[in-house]
Amino acid sequence: MPVTPDDLLKLASELTGRPEESAVRAGPSRAYYAAFHRSRALRNGLLPGFDRAEGAHHALIRDFNSYTAGSPDRERRVRALGALMQQVRSLRTKADYDIHEPFRSQDAQQLLRQAETIVSRAEEIQRSIER
Repeated sequence: MPVTPDDLLKLASELTGRPEESAVRAGPSRAYYAAFHRSRALRNGLLPGFDRAEGAHHALIRDFNSYTAGSPDRERRVRALGALMQQVRSLRTKADYDIHEPFRSQDAQQLLRQAETIVSRAEEIQRSIER
């Protein structure tokens, strides 16, 4: 059975709640990917076509930050997702790549909450498009 963003968020929550630093670092990574996959599905619906010449993560954030197709409210909401994705990506990068630096449980919890917000808001935007 395919994995969904909700499955990844559930795993992220479980990992983030564990005491080992390796789990505290792994949880944010799963949360980020839940947000990324849900946002990518929204992006592909809003802006068909995908430029594979650059990184998928950078392209997603860039496209959300510069989104101009739609109502002013939708534009604002999509751009806010882009800003939040950038914050979450930065924290995830710290958790994944800066292993010589401490990564606090509070940072993991913050990233998890932000990823949950991204998934929820992306779903709301998607529903508003389908109406």
